[in-house]
Amino acid sequence: MAGTLFFVHGTGVRDEGYHKTMGLIHEGARRNNLAIDSIRGTSWGQSHGVRLDHLADALPPEVSTKSVVDAAMDQLGITIWTQLLEDPLFELQVAAVRGPARGISSGLPGQKLPSHEAAAKVSGLPNALQPSDLDGTGLDVATVKRAADYLAKLPVLGEAAASIGDASDPDFCTAVARAVVALMLYERRTDQPGTAPAAAYEGGIRDRLVESISRALSPVSTKGIGDWLKAKITEMAKARATDLMRTRRMGLTGMSLPGVGDILLYQRRGQDILPSIANELASCQRPVVAVGHSLGGIMLVDLLSQPQPPQVDLLVTVGSQAPLFFLIDALGALRPTDKSRAPFSPWLNIYDPSDFLSFCAERVFGGQAAGIYDKKVQSGVPFPESHSAYWHQDEVFRIMKQFWPHGTDAAHV
Repeated sequence: MAGTLFFVHGTGVRDEGYHKTMGLIHEGARRNNLAIDSIRGTSWGQSHGVRLDHLADALPPEVSTKSVVDAAMDQLGITIWTQLLEDPLFELQVAAVRGPARGISSGLPGQKLPSHEAAAKVSGLPNALQPSDLDGTGLDVATVKRAADYLAKLPVLGEAAASIGDASDPDFCTAVARAVVALMLYERRTDQPGTAPAAAYEGGIRDRLVESISRALSPVSTKGIGDWLKAKITEMAKARATDLMRTRRMGLTGMSLPGVGDILLYQRRGQDILPSIANELASCQRPVVAVGHSLGGIMLVDLLSQPQPPQVDLLVTVGSQAPLFFLIDALGALRPTDKSRAPFSPWLNIYDPSDFLSFCAERVFGGQAAGIYDKKVQSGVPFPESHSAYWHQDEVFRIMKQFWPHGTDAAHV
């Protein structure tokens, strides 16, 4: 076995990450007996990647000038709805945690259990609402009925009612109303952007609908359960809002923004990066195996699919989005509408099903060129760790060894 393994890293990587990855590649090659002449690479992120200076200046002043906690407090209401739209039942689940109120679980003869009463109220909600209650919301009675029928059958509704002790408690009914509205909006979250109901886009409309549903569930004004549920929800929302604010600030200078930023930068400035990679590849001893991780794989697919690419004997993409970029017409050299230019081959594409940023190339490009192969590895770790786990896996190096070219005219063996 001879030649050069040339590595191109992915998004968000700078010198520290590059050198650590190169160390893993050297060790993996040694451990799996890839007795090649040279392992080289390029730290394009350090020289060409996005700069992080002054990025915080782009944040709204309400976020950048306040403390994380103070900024989070300003977002409590929005954070509660963020949680509800992820889990419409979360308020009812919090209420249910306390367990049945005193005397509720006895089921005495003639006793009207709050759980049964709550289910009846929710089931009857479509008939209790006035037609005007839905005006301007973008929702209809059929949608209300689906959400109400679903909620009425769930044990958590009865458990929450038993915990409160009164199915007509206005604070409980408000929590139920928010659950109903959240269920209706959750149903429409997968709609095409811009086509969801008005209640999804206007907080005032959404909140008025909650009030209407709450009144329909509890038309008689009575004293509520007090602040214990509100305090618990606020406590949870405060923690979540603080975490979101901290994530937003850290993401601007941590791995999130550099990762996304590198992709955006490459889409606009790729012509500044690819020539330097081509020059380094031209100086490599053949056979040359060009290995690209993530965005590095996209770069190599673009570079090697040009009319006069550098001499490379095998392309290896690992955890790469090149097939997806091709299908959405976001590659530079290859386009779905242009069949005159074929992708480079031989091409070995390594993916991990648990890496949500890895995609398959064989079915996408196989009809355009022979010698394109998908190979699966499984790290056993979840995303996003799975996206960086390839260089810890011997199977990756064994697959590359199997496909390693012999001589300058090599193809897959």
